Amino acid sequence: MRGADASNGGFYHGIVGTLQITGIATLISVPLGLFTAVFLVEYNGGWIARAITFLVDVMTGIPRSWPGCSPYSIFLIAAGPRYQAGIIGAVALSVLMTPVVIRGVEEMLQLVPSHLREASYALGVPKWLTIVKVVLRTAVAGITTSVMIAIARVIGETAPLLITVGLTIRTNTNPLDGSMSTLPVLVYDQYSRGEAAAMERAWARGTDPHHPGHAAQPRGPPHLQVLQPQGRPALAPPGPPRPQRPRALSSPPQVKEPTCPSASTSSARTSTTATSWP
Repeated sequence: MRGADASNGGFYHGIVGTLQITGIATLISVPLGLFTAVFLVEYNGGWIARAITFLVDVMTGIPRSWPGCSPYSIFLIAAGPRYQAGIIGAVALSVLMTPVVIRGVEEMLQLVPSHLREASYALGVPKWLTIVKVVLRTAVAGITTSVMIAIARVIGETAPLLITVGLTIRTNTNPLDGSMSTLPVLVYDQYSRGEAAAMERAWARGTDPHHPGHAAQPRGPPHLQVLQPQGRPALAPPGPPRPQRPRALSSPPQVKEPTCPSASTSSARTSTTATSWP
């Protein structure tokens, strides 16, 4: 984080911000995507269903920075300039997450056999109850997998959160007020600094040289490591080159010259063939 040196700083505030923003985005995207997929599969939407399908296909391939700019502009109009909060980042992530949920749940609902629906209708069960009790229960495993894939799709996004949420050195648990730190933006910030401690923190390594657990932990092959007094390993200086043993020259293989069959053998074979012919 900003202002951290080699002996302090961590990712706790980034973990808290990532969990909060991703959780809010999930609460927005999962119900919206689930209801939309049920409408596309179970009801005859006509041109509305075709328009929604087209928009879902378009939103699946949009650039990553656009979902951050659009909600940010709307919130700036409503809340004033230079307003950054976790709720804006959650809305931006939900724009990326909703098409993935819709497409995944739609495919899972189409895999439910139609005879299950027909059997429920034959028993006099209403359509909405058939969807809740039969269709969704049958496809619950695929729906859960689709939601997990959508969460994995957005939890590592950096560009939308860099615009909407920003970065801070403190732990902010209020998603409606102030900037928040997230793991992708925090890793990007640490990696862009280029310092040794920041690089170690970006790779989630310990950066406290005075910690007793970090006193003697060489990295790399043991025969190439030398422990310095500070406890940091260094590569051993290269030694003299090893003398190479001369290879023993092996004698070339002896090639036997082909021998031609004698005339007597050829005549014997001819006579034998002629004798055995009926």
